[in-house]
Amino acid sequence: MSDDFGGPGFEEPGSDLADLFAEVGEWFSYWPVVVLAALLTLALLLLPTMIYQIDRDERGVLLRFGQFSRQISPGLGWKLPYPLERLHVINTQRMNRHSFGHRTEDGVPGDVLEAERLLLSGDLGVARIEWDVLYRRTDPVLYVFNVQDEELLIRQASQSALRQVVGDYDVVDAITAARREIARKTRSKLQDLLDNYNSGITVSEVNIQQSEPPGPVVSAFHRVNSARQIREEKRHQAEEKWEEAIPPARGRRQQMIAEARGDSIARINLASGQATRFEEMLEEYQLAPEVTRERMYLETMEAVIKESDDVRVIDSQIPGLLPHLNLGGED
Repeated sequence: MSDDFGGPGFEEPGSDLADLFAEVGEWFSYWPVVVLAALLTLALLLLPTMIYQIDRDERGVLLRFGQFSRQISPGLGWKLPYPLERLHVINTQRMNRHSFGHRTEDGVPGDVLEAERLLLSGDLGVARIEWDVLYRRTDPVLYVFNVQDEELLIRQASQSALRQVVGDYDVVDAITAARREIARKTRSKLQDLLDNYNSGITVSEVNIQQSEPPGPVVSAFHRVNSARQIREEKRHQAEEKWEEAIPPARGRRQQMIAEARGDSIARINLASGQATRFEEMLEEYQLAPEVTRERMYLETMEAVIKESDDVRVIDSQIPGLLPHLNLGGED
């Protein structure tokens, strides 16, 4: 409306409120569509967090409000949306590898890390050792709750275990003959450390890839190692000769001892028999001296005659013996 002076008029206040309520009413007429669109959008956003797929080499650890709920086996399933429930998928069959003293990428050795390679031996020598650790995540629940930085844990625990083991050997053995034993003891000690941490990790193997002395003493070490090999060769040769000579000599010694013992027993038995016979003969002699003396004489003569090839009986009344003997002729 216009005023008396022809200027613009003022609208009544009630008309603006009516327009506002009309617009609000028109907007509320669309609220079911808006709510439905919001719900669909929220569902699309939450749906990927509710459906999961666990492969056969994997295990799932489901957390509800940050606490352990259950362990999930391979297969397709669903859960409450994030952040109500959170799923950690852990591969429990894959063999993982960490390299020390060198880096690998698809099995190809990378740059050497000198700080990791240098280890102090028990005789205060320095050895340069490169090794690999192979392990699996066998307990997914312990792994999820207790392992935050897997690479850091494996690296520090492995270095600690190997340095302790190498410290029990001299540098030459650590580089040469004791490599397998050191790898075996390192695996055992590393597993003990990881078990103490409740890491859920199982160490399958520790492989020492390369071991050598530091660069400035390589040539001297090779000379010492060559001398050790020559010493071992000589020792093996001496052991072979020892095996050729000593066992037969021991056998002959045992044979001689056995023969001597047998001869000793035979002589003792013979002497015992003769002594017994003499005692019996003494008793008979004491009972009948003349008869016993005659019998002993006859038995002695019988034994002597049996050993003689030519026996001659001579009359004791003959005055001369020589004229009657045909020593050079026939009987």
